[in-house]
Amino acid sequence: RVIIDPAVANGTRSLGCSPMASAPRVENMALLVERGLCPFRQKATNAFNAGYKALIVANTVSGASKVPDMTSPGGVAEDQLVELPAWAIDLAAGQALRNWLATDHSLRLQVEDSPRRTHLGPFQEDAYGLRTVYSQ
Repeated sequence: RVIIDPAVANGTRSLGCSPMASAPRVENMALLVERGLCPFRQKATNAFNAGYKALIVANTVSGASKVPDMTSPGGVAEDQLVELPAWAIDLAAGQALRNWLATDHSLRLQVEDSPRRTHLGPFQEDAYGLRTVYSQ
């Protein structure tokens, strides 16, 4: 399920730059936050530490359809500390999602690789590059 951080004072905007209260434990939750004021990695780390299972970052700049990569400047070693899938969406999609969530809290997120990538075991390589699998 997708939600906006329940601790946000105005109820519609969350930047995800500060530590958050624990995610509701009812089911797996994805958190919608806005781009800005802190690195993407900090947003992902805060969401991960609060127990969210995914992160959606909405752009805040009109006309910008892409946002920078959300990986850590610390490289792969730092990225492996937070196992949280994250996606970036444009301003219009972010506004539409927030509007929907203001009236209907039943929105569920389903993610699918397109094109679907072949499942490979640890340290195998294909046309998409080397796959390194880590588990905790």
